[in-house]
Amino acid sequence: MQVLAFVSDLFFQAKIAETARQLGVDVRFMASWPKEFQDLDAPSLVIVDLNLSSSDPLSTVELARAEFPAVPVVVFGSHIEKSLLQRAAETGASVLPRSRFTQLLPSLLAQKSGC
Repeated sequence: MQVLAFVSDLFFQAKIAETARQLGVDVRFMASWPKEFQDLDAPSLVIVDLNLSSSDPLSTVELARAEFPAVPVVVFGSHIEKSLLQRAAETGASVLPRSRFTQLLPSLLAQKSGC
């Protein structure tokens, strides 16, 4: 199973990559939502950082929900950005503050990989 991660922060990329490696989960980091889906299989999980610098994170969440409606989308961001977190929650995504995302990352990836 593959996880799509829209994360530009190098610290979080490293954290996600290392946790995924330990669990044997394939993670594909992406800068923005691809225009074509021919080479993109349905992922088991989509992760979006609300501080994504390469594209609009809320648009990315909406595109993920539209393209893969049955796939869980987990969004994380700073707890002080309440408005942005609320708008992300309105898309139907699971929204977590950064600290909670870090704590739950192993279980999120393990659940999606069948570990």
